[in-house]
Amino acid sequence: MRGRIENILDAAKAAKHISSPWENPARWKGNLIHLLPRRPKKSQVKHHAAMPYEDLPKFFAQLQARKAVAARALELTILHATRTNETLRMRWSEVDFDARTWTIPGERMKMGVEHRIPLTERGIEILHAQAHSSNRKPDAFVFRGHKQGKPLSQMAMTMVLRRMGLGHFTVHGMRSCFRDYIGDMTEHPESVVEQALAHQIGDETTRAYRRGDAIIKRRALMKDWESYLVPPST
Repeated sequence: MRGRIENILDAAKAAKHISSPWENPARWKGNLIHLLPRRPKKSQVKHHAAMPYEDLPKFFAQLQARKAVAARALELTILHATRTNETLRMRWSEVDFDARTWTIPGERMKMGVEHRIPLTERGIEILHAQAHSSNRKPDAFVFRGHKQGKPLSQMAMTMVLRRMGLGHFTVHGMRSCFRDYIGDMTEHPESVVEQALAHQIGDETTRAYRRGDAIIKRRALMKDWESYLVPPST
């Protein structure tokens, strides 16, 4: 704000609306720097609280035992490393059961780019179960809220964590669990992991030439993640 006022007054002086002799009272150097308090240093970036990935399989088993629709939404979110809004505002038109994919349109993505997600086995089970209680109109929400035509509330999945006594963790932090486990315990390439998280990869030139979304590699990646969360029964 101070900088804008300084620019406006300088422009006024240049346009001869202010006559000389005159010194800009909003100037910082040599003026207000000696009168106003210093800006506080920026604090360190605050990360979303994330559960240690070693604890995730046990938590996931407890989550699967819960009956609420919000629990199924949280399951799907963790399985596919998506953001809260991406899951809660999911519509049936985005789901292709034959291709086993979930395609989120660009207008719903943080980066504004369409994101195609390979659905896991458990993810497909969840969606089939949801389909039984839905008319499956293309524009209908997969995870419906109590209000007609509305999705679950923004707090629905957070409340599941709180009811499980895990309110000190965040839903978004589950993406960090995914990133940490895949980075520490698998050999999947960084670029594939970043695509799974719908992050931008490389500079503008790289993205201009790289048009594919590595769906086959990401399908293998998500299968490994699902196998960790839901170990195969022996």
